[in-house]
Amino acid sequence: MSVLNPSILMALKKTMRARDNYVQGAPRTIRENRLYNELNIGDAASIKRVCTANDLYIFAHASGNLNPLHLPDEGNDTPSEAIAPSMWVGALVSSVIGNVLPGAGTLYKSQSFNFINRVHVGDELTVSVKVREKLAGGCVRLDTVITGRGGEKVADGVAEVLAPVRKVSGGDSNVPEILLQRHRHFDRLLQACNGLPPIVTAVVAPEEKAALAGALLAAEQNLIRPILVGSTARITALASEIGANIQGREIIDVTSDEVAATTAVELARGGRVQAIMKGHLHTDALLHPVLKHDSGLRTNRQRSHQPWTQPSWPRWPIAGRSEVPWLMGHWQWTMQSISEQQGRRGLPLWSRVMPTF
Repeated sequence: MSVLNPSILMALKKTMRARDNYVQGAPRTIRENRLYNELNIGDAASIKRVCTANDLYIFAHASGNLNPLHLPDEGNDTPSEAIAPSMWVGALVSSVIGNVLPGAGTLYKSQSFNFINRVHVGDELTVSVKVREKLAGGCVRLDTVITGRGGEKVADGVAEVLAPVRKVSGGDSNVPEILLQRHRHFDRLLQACNGLPPIVTAVVAPEEKAALAGALLAAEQNLIRPILVGSTARITALASEIGANIQGREIIDVTSDEVAATTAVELARGGRVQAIMKGHLHTDALLHPVLKHDSGLRTNRQRSHQPWTQPSWPRWPIAGRSEVPWLMGHWQWTMQSISEQQGRRGLPLWSRVMPTF
């Protein structure tokens, strides 16, 4: 059990973003577009781009093209052989045209493509445009070429665009971030739990849709056998509202969150339950009876680690020392990534101590 402080999460986000910029070598760039009268025959520009699995998922969502040939099989131990959609490859040309040459303010009139070779996850592409001809009405014709492995041509074509009509300069635009939700970490844990008996669990104050539905879903997956501790009237009404069947589920009727938390601790101390699940109540309301010296669940082991998931990370991170230091009035975070092999033995592959805030 731990408490997540939004200010700490924001600081962590900034730290990780700075790390990503360092790893990718992607400093912010200042660009200025080119007007029609500033363009010359033979002017050229190019960018490099590596095809990733995320690119294919995002394009599938944006385009609606769910052709399985274009979707990586992440459950396979071998490298993905998914073929990047040709229109994703072609769309990279617009990155050069819209950002570099002619740049911001450019509007497409037409684009042709010949797709010659296929692109796979991990391939680095070079996308190039070159001014071929200046036409009337501010129109510019450009040759477009995309090359891949070993410089082999992946696609080529011709673009006709309307050049910008006013000067624009500035840094990289800020666009909303995209987070791809994957459940591979949870799927792996669920698979590892197959065949294990469910854990009898006291669910404290399951009086909100997600809290109740989550506990019932865990029961359906045979992970827990829940004992619902809260207001019987509220739990029953909520179950009816979300269409959940709680017939036969044990409910211990209590009058408040504090009483629910204390009751759950008493069930654990008496051996009736093996685990306590937090429902819809403040964390401090749950931790107070848990951490009591005389009647809580204190042992000689530190309650300090919380597994959580960052869907785009390939490994399961663990936040350490998040609960106890918070109770003492300060924070310290340790980020640990557990490898597939060492994770089975509970050994961290690496850890990085984040600053104390």
